Amino acid sequence: MQSQVEEKINLASALSLASGITILLGSILYFWMYTFMVSSISDLEEHHHMMGIMMSFLWPSGAFWLFFLIGLFSGGIVFASSILLKIRAKDRFLYGSLIIIFSVLSIFSGGGFIVGALLGLLGGIVAVI
Repeated sequence: MQSQVEEKINLASALSLASGITILLGSILYFWMYTFMVSSISDLEEHHHMMGIMMSFLWPSGAFWLFFLIGLFSGGIVFASSILLKIRAKDRFLYGSLIIIFSVLSIFSGGGFIVGALLGLLGGIVAVI
């Protein structure tokens, strides 16, 4: 039978793993949507130049790349921390703190549809407490 600490570590690791995957998938989906949007805007600019100009203000490429990289980085750190949390349970405060910090940071990139950020926060809190 598992001790209560092991059960908490298993729960925290599972929640955080789901969070990391969701944040990574959310970032990849946003990237796919952005590339689709840019190609659509390019097609529109030939016929509706004003629409292309308005859309370019809504999707500034520099800001998009920053948010995309924040999402990939945050999702990767949360994912790796959840695995390390399971492997090295004695460092649960460190990995739980990393999961909390990077789950909050992932909100700037959409947070894995916000669900990923919430799962990460919950998993990180369970690991720390």
